[in-house]
Amino acid sequence: YYIELFRAYDALQQPLQVIETLETALTFAPENSQLHGWMGYCYIQLNKIELAKKSCQTAINHDPDNLFALSSLGYILGEEGQYLKAIDLLEKVIDKDPGDNLVLYNLGCYYLQENRGHNAMSVFEQILIKDPDDSGARLNIALTYYQLDQATRAKSILCDLLDSIDTESVQGVMDLVTIHLGLEQHDHAISTLCKAYETFDDIITVRESAARDWQILQNAPHPPKGIDLFFNYLKDMD
Repeated sequence: YYIELFRAYDALQQPLQVIETLETALTFAPENSQLHGWMGYCYIQLNKIELAKKSCQTAINHDPDNLFALSSLGYILGEEGQYLKAIDLLEKVIDKDPGDNLVLYNLGCYYLQENRGHNAMSVFEQILIKDPDDSGARLNIALTYYQLDQATRAKSILCDLLDSIDTESVQGVMDLVTIHLGLEQHDHAISTLCKAYETFDDIITVRESAARDWQILQNAPHPPKGIDLFFNYLKDMD
């Protein structure tokens, strides 16, 4: 019964109602790892990160093999910049469930942040085997090539991506900024970012994530030309 309610509310993107349902269920089964894991997932959606961490950790304490809770906690730690801890958790998930594309994607991103380009490349290639049109994985492979000092191969991928990005979404526009930077078109990157600020209300949170991609380019052995000018512009915007 509670599983069906969880799925129904989750499908409607109603995390508050899901939490109410889970709280009731936990009064009958306080040690149920699955319920605690779902609770953590809902708190992530509500951006209540400390509560999410607590729920996920409780789920793992009750069942160390709860892959849903492990992946959720790994995501939280990764977004907090605790990349090594995140990688450790997500690797455990992939060892048991190598087909989870979302976990693979997050793991690849955190590998990139730890300058582990070869590991990141392997992960993103696995994603593309299943979905050759995954633009996020293709973009991250381009960033990985930059990190591995293969800028020519990176730019080839970025050129192919240029016309396939969804510019109706804030994430798509941030990806477009990254593509322009990688192609050494810093003026286009700046103008695209400015338009995004005029168009989207939720740009700040997404920009924080995109900035990690821009820093990968900036820290590459041979960064794209103009990226320092772009970062100087960011400082003036802030």
